[in-house]
Amino acid sequence: MVKSKLKLKYMSLICVFTFILSVLEIMPQQCVTVLAGDATGTTASISDILKNQRPDGGWIKYYDQTDGEWGKSTIDNKATYTEIRRLAAEYTKTKNSTYSNAALNGIKFLLNMQYSNGGWPQVYKSTGYHTHITYNDNAMINVMFLLDEVSKRTGDFSFVDSNTANSCKTAVDKGVDCILKTQVNVNGKLTVWGQQHDEVTLKPAGARAYELPSLCTSESVGIINFLKTRPTTPEIAASIKAAEDWFNLVKITGIKVVKTSNDVIVVKDPSVTTPIWARFYEIGTNKPIFVGRDGVVKYELKDIDQERRTGYAWYGNWGLKISNSPVPTAAPKPTVTPTVSPKPTAVPTVSPKPTAVPTVTPKPTAAPTVAPTPTAAGSIQVKMFNGTTASSTNSISPKFTLTNTGKTAINLSTVKVRYYYTIDGDKSQSFWCDWSTIGASNVTGKMVKMTTPKTNADYYVEVGFASTAGSLNPGASIEVQVRVSKSDWSNYTQINDYSFNSTASNYVVSNKVTAFVGNLLSFGVEP
Repeated sequence: MVKSKLKLKYMSLICVFTFILSVLEIMPQQCVTVLAGDATGTTASISDILKNQRPDGGWIKYYDQTDGEWGKSTIDNKATYTEIRRLAAEYTKTKNSTYSNAALNGIKFLLNMQYSNGGWPQVYKSTGYHTHITYNDNAMINVMFLLDEVSKRTGDFSFVDSNTANSCKTAVDKGVDCILKTQVNVNGKLTVWGQQHDEVTLKPAGARAYELPSLCTSESVGIINFLKTRPTTPEIAASIKAAEDWFNLVKITGIKVVKTSNDVIVVKDPSVTTPIWARFYEIGTNKPIFVGRDGVVKYELKDIDQERRTGYAWYGNWGLKISNSPVPTAAPKPTVTPTVSPKPTAVPTVSPKPTAVPTVTPKPTAAPTVAPTPTAAGSIQVKMFNGTTASSTNSISPKFTLTNTGKTAINLSTVKVRYYYTIDGDKSQSFWCDWSTIGASNVTGKMVKMTTPKTNADYYVEVGFASTAGSLNPGASIEVQVRVSKSDWSNYTQINDYSFNSTASNYVVSNKVTAFVGNLLSFGVEP
């Protein structure tokens, strides 16, 4: 009992510290650090992860807490989906099938855990509020991000079989349907989401005494950002717009949230123009609400008990973390597949611009096209790493950041990025944009067979941008994650590819990837 109280006290202090950082806008947009309350799997050794996988394929939150509701498999506090990611990464490094098999069992558990309505509970086969569809702490959204990666067999999940990948795609689609159905409608107007929703009625539901049915800003940001990665439908577009409009409606300015030596207080300050948001808003009135352990709603932070004032993040800058990506306007895959290098001879497919072959192919007439510093067009820097670094793989998955290093905005529709590789057995190929900060539907791609093969390069994938992608302002960056596979899923040998980087695990400047602005080479060295 004493040990449990000490643990709770320590976790409360961490929560206070986290809250202060959130208000001061120091916390990053996606919290991936390990906190005191995080599940054991975030820091456990790989051997302990294997030992603690349950017969159903999931993991409990704390490996030393095996009784009661928390003795069951859960997705709370990063449990289960973190173990799956770590096992998949370990398989990528070692090729030991023990890790891939355990990861697959975990993935199948998440598929089994999903309700028929598309939601996920906090705890599997549990009782009480743990059975609710749980957006709290981004539990369901993090599961959906994972399954989306698995469905595309990208990153560390290239080992996943096609049946499991297809099942994951179906699960994600059902999850999106659940998200749309649980968005709270007040008097015919869509708003945002609750922390958790009843698994039968889909209405907002309560959890702990101080977590009442309400509109929740923190978790709604994660939901909006996930929806922005989806191919468009009228329902998704309307959902995103309504949620963003609601955030704009309820933002708060003119106050400061101040931490004293033993309290958290709200101080009026008209000079404060950067908005913040309350954690919870009352359904129907949009009033910020604050609740103590007595479960009684108050409308000012000072009116709840001091332990709860300091022990929970009641205000934060969550609304500022909504992705700036435009609402998707088209499904990402269909736009790309038709442009797949159709295996014929190179001339028709090489033209990245509709004009004649000599203008399009930079290699035969190197001098005119290799202008290292474009003048009016702008300057681009590319950083890159490979999502899959195995020497042989059925998918090439480069991830890019593009930064405008010039002084004027660049129209993204004029930008082309080329990643060079060897096809290792000429087959038709498919291109996917798995994710981008500007929306996957704004990214295009095609595979081009080089007229004159070079050392370590006979093809390149050319990544471009739709007219709806907008502009890249000076100093601004975008992120793009793409994937290329052959029609028969046969392997590429990456180790001999010109643009391949076998050592980078994060974005590094990569001059073996080229970027063109208009017809001018802005970055990189061609093979």
